[in-house]
Amino acid sequence: MTTFCGVFSLDGSDCGSDLRTMLALYADDDPANIRATWSSEDIALGQITVPNTPESFKEILPLPDADNKVIVIGDIRLDNRAGLCKQLRISATAADNCGDAFLVVLAYKKWGESLAQHLIGDFAFVIWNDDQKKLLCCTDHLGSRNIHYFFNGKKFIFACTPNPILLLSEVPKTFNLNKLSAFVFPHTKHLFWTESWFNEIFPVPSATVMTVTRDGIRNQKYWEPDPTNELHFNSEAEFEEAFQEVLFRSVGNRMRSSFPVTALLSGGLDSSAVVSVAAKILESQNRQLEVFSAVLPDGSDPSLTDERYYIDQFKSFPNVKINYVTAPDKGFFSDLEKLQTSIFFPNMISRHYLYGAFAEGVRKIGSRVLLDGGGGEMGVSFYGSGVYAELFKKLRWQTLLHELKCQKNLTGEPLLYNIYGDVVRPLISLKLLRKATGASYLSRKREHCLQTGIEEKLKTLWEPRKQELNSLTPEVSSSHRANLANQIRRVQTKGHGKPDFGTVEPRFPLLDKDVLEFCLAAPLKFKIRNGYKRYTVRAGLNGILPPEIQWRTTKGPFSPDYRVRYEAQLPEVRSFLNSISPGDPVRQIVDIEKLKAWTNPVIRPGELPENIIRDVVPEGIYLIHFLRRFPEYRQ
Repeated sequence: MTTFCGVFSLDGSDCGSDLRTMLALYADDDPANIRATWSSEDIALGQITVPNTPESFKEILPLPDADNKVIVIGDIRLDNRAGLCKQLRISATAADNCGDAFLVVLAYKKWGESLAQHLIGDFAFVIWNDDQKKLLCCTDHLGSRNIHYFFNGKKFIFACTPNPILLLSEVPKTFNLNKLSAFVFPHTKHLFWTESWFNEIFPVPSATVMTVTRDGIRNQKYWEPDPTNELHFNSEAEFEEAFQEVLFRSVGNRMRSSFPVTALLSGGLDSSAVVSVAAKILESQNRQLEVFSAVLPDGSDPSLTDERYYIDQFKSFPNVKINYVTAPDKGFFSDLEKLQTSIFFPNMISRHYLYGAFAEGVRKIGSRVLLDGGGGEMGVSFYGSGVYAELFKKLRWQTLLHELKCQKNLTGEPLLYNIYGDVVRPLISLKLLRKATGASYLSRKREHCLQTGIEEKLKTLWEPRKQELNSLTPEVSSSHRANLANQIRRVQTKGHGKPDFGTVEPRFPLLDKDVLEFCLAAPLKFKIRNGYKRYTVRAGLNGILPPEIQWRTTKGPFSPDYRVRYEAQLPEVRSFLNSISPGDPVRQIVDIEKLKAWTNPVIRPGELPENIIRDVVPEGIYLIHFLRRFPEYRQ
């Protein structure tokens, strides 16, 4: 993964030694990666680039302009290069030799601090203006790539992760207890999203331009989803054409690479949409698309079913090669050493072993691009929350009744159940009900692995802020666009950046800013139709998606044999928990005895709630490993 870091000295102290200390963390990186540094009196910058796109091989970051007055550093992939080059008056011939960082420099010279409004892609970059002694930190619209920083008034120290920052002596190495709040009270995540798991190290928020000068720090947000925009189409065919134009452009732009392109295929709507479009694009170029799909190993329990039937629908595509991934002998307890060294948050998903297997397969065929259908529910496959209530408010009762009946026929769900959930509930002001009853989101606890004392301490910390919490947590609205916009905003507040798969770069075409804005503005009738939710992608890719996938209303589990893998690793887990001594400081945070009880051999996984096995036990194990990063929680 491309890494970068830097130090801006506001008091004239040395920067170079700090930069060398930070870069030493990456001394063992692949020598084929491009390493470079740049420094002047006030600033020191360093980067190790893992090149991927054709243009990335042609430029070295940190990249100064011709006068050494504007320098850019960062992890940058711009997906609107054609439009951007046109705005910057760069010819098509010259554009082939322009790297993305060079375009950022030109964009800054043209638009100044508002440059990010003109960029589409995945990026986190820092610009140093030597004339003004000013630093700009920019993140993309969803924070898909990170910048973390530490600022003590004398130095502004930044990097793509907290790890190199923590190597410096002036930076505290202490655990941020606030981040544990969501383990107990899930909605408190909306209160601390601007914090990291390390005290005094902060992430630059998504869709933000942060300006750092000797006068301090100023943040400016440059993009938010706008629920007031609305598109109009004269026919469904016109909608299909417009939808395909924006989606094909998004997928095509993210296939820019000097290496073969691969994709994840789960058999669901989102991944299938990406694979269908990518395959069509490559077919016109007489190229093949290799996809990776998680399936059950041979000899699995016949009562378990995977998504192979839907995955195999792509066997009819002439240029799609399917690679079945089983990740043998892997499970939630595998490969956790990174939690104590490089991963800067403990909340991994318990099925991380499959993503590791995908990345390994991608590397083996010489690829560095992995297209992923993640995030579709925020746009192309939005479930239409609020649509039925909106139909009711607009007095379109005949259409509403038709949709509810169609949904009942498709899903078998009781009509009254859907009327309450999809019509009545969005029409009720939950905020007024909470105010009248004195309830708050802090009363909504979940099962967790933390000590009781920690739970009480966290509740004390956040109880005074419960009104703020209620205002920050959006309720379900009777406007489908307001609901979708709020869904996008919530994702903006919890981005962790891209997963670290080494040289493999995950790319998410469905999270493209233009795609999100198109889907947000699409008419109501393209969100739900004839009982089919997620209708936008079903209609928009008519004739492109395999029909069996286009109209399916079910979805199998991502890892159907998760419980089997879980049981197989329980002896290792018990041994690990038993090795934690009575005086171990992690017991101050994690209830080890509770984890032991949940993993006791007399308790079969079928006797425990699914969320304990899938979420809470792995969460506790991961947290213990992560706490070992801090001196106060080591044995």
